[in-house]
Amino acid sequence: MRSRVEQIHPAELGWTPQTAANHRSGLRKALQWFQPNPTSQQTGRTLTPAWAAVWAHLADETLKKRLGSLIKYCSARDIRPEDVGEPVLDAHMRYREEETPEAFGVSERRQIARAWNRCAQSIAGWPQQQLIVPPDRRYKGPAWTDFPNSLRAEVEAYFDGITCHPQRLGTGNARRCSPRTIQTRRRELIAFAGKAVSIGYSIKTLTSLSVLLDPALVRDVVEAYWAEDGEKPKRYTVDLPWRLLVIAKGTQCLKPEALRELSEIRSAAQKKQPRGLTEKNRSVIRSVKSTDVWARVGALPAILMREARRHKASSPYKAALKAQIAVAIAILTMAPVRIGNLAATKLDQHLVRVGGPKGLFWLLYEAHEVKNHMDLEFTFDAELTALVTEYIEMHRPVLLRGSNERWLFPGMRRGRFKAPHLLSAQIRNMVEKRTGLRITAHQFRHVAAAMLLKKFPGNYPLVAKVLGHKSVVTSVNSYIGLETLEANQIFAALVRENTCSLQLA
Repeated sequence: MRSRVEQIHPAELGWTPQTAANHRSGLRKALQWFQPNPTSQQTGRTLTPAWAAVWAHLADETLKKRLGSLIKYCSARDIRPEDVGEPVLDAHMRYREEETPEAFGVSERRQIARAWNRCAQSIAGWPQQQLIVPPDRRYKGPAWTDFPNSLRAEVEAYFDGITCHPQRLGTGNARRCSPRTIQTRRRELIAFAGKAVSIGYSIKTLTSLSVLLDPALVRDVVEAYWAEDGEKPKRYTVDLPWRLLVIAKGTQCLKPEALRELSEIRSAAQKKQPRGLTEKNRSVIRSVKSTDVWARVGALPAILMREARRHKASSPYKAALKAQIAVAIAILTMAPVRIGNLAATKLDQHLVRVGGPKGLFWLLYEAHEVKNHMDLEFTFDAELTALVTEYIEMHRPVLLRGSNERWLFPGMRRGRFKAPHLLSAQIRNMVEKRTGLRITAHQFRHVAAAMLLKKFPGNYPLVAKVLGHKSVVTSVNSYIGLETLEANQIFAALVRENTCSLQLA
């Protein structure tokens, strides 16, 4: 019941946050009266003196979030800080699984153990015992350094060859990739090699890419991943043969017959990938289409900017951060770019004012800066230009902390832009808090496609232009089915019209 109650957002019911808090409090007291549970965590209970002293050392909000549940659990059971160990953490994770809506998997245990160990190393007065960090179950197999040197040398040479170096002139036909893409592809290839070892291949025999990318080995590994996924393979499993085929072509490590066989494996895997959006993304689209929530999202930046204006004198940094999020949301609603590009936006390079100081802003990204190597151009209207101008002139200097960098969204580290995942999380949290819609920065792109197809049914070329897709096929494969609701509504209206005509006759 707790998880369901927490999913209720006041904006969806027309309540103020205080009204929602009052209703939750009343419900909590009623449930405690009817069925008191002496073993429950009792989040409102005062910490014991020993744990209160430990809690006082925590200033980092992330560490508080990671360790808060464990500390309250131990305090409620009179477990001393110096007695925390693996048995206590085992019991806490069982408690989370059986009696709370909190996550209780290996990932959460790793986070708790790492946070505890970090505190033990850096905070004076913190209990000094270390907790065991469980291994990451996503990686199967030995460490990368245990693989033959010849294989590791080929892999590193390949990725260095396709890395986009601004100071080098491009040579050959290999497509250049950003450092972030290189990091992801390298991690995937290492995980693939580790999986091969985990299902029985000898690590000593994996001496080159030609051995690692042998079609028989690839088929075995993909089938092993698929068996773990269940009846329907995950997107990672489906895409893996295609990514390996790209590497094989780029390095020319396979003979033509082996390359054709690997291509056949890729084709067979791709047929298992359903077209269209996932259910998670479709849920967001349904909320946008069936309620007025997107109007509230569109109005949110102006509301946030008014609040930032009002609080600038008393809390300049808090006001500046709110204005920054307002601008990010406003840009995504009008120019649905990828979060990596948005976070790295630079004044006078990507955000350019055309027509002098009173002109409108343009948002420009060159092909080499975009994931699929397509130029992107968006024009801002007068309202969005005014919002961005106010942020740049009144709030952005506070976030720069004396730096003269040109990032539109400066981060905590001097001279760096805000990390994309952090900016996305702040956008998601703010939109959900104010409107009740849980939406990621990338899902703004899906909403944009849905809005375009609702207004212009079947116009996938327009969707491709707005989202910067290189091929219309990409837009069709991604958003096929979004027009189903409108089609069904047209059909229902036709049926109703015929029924009415029959009744009048």
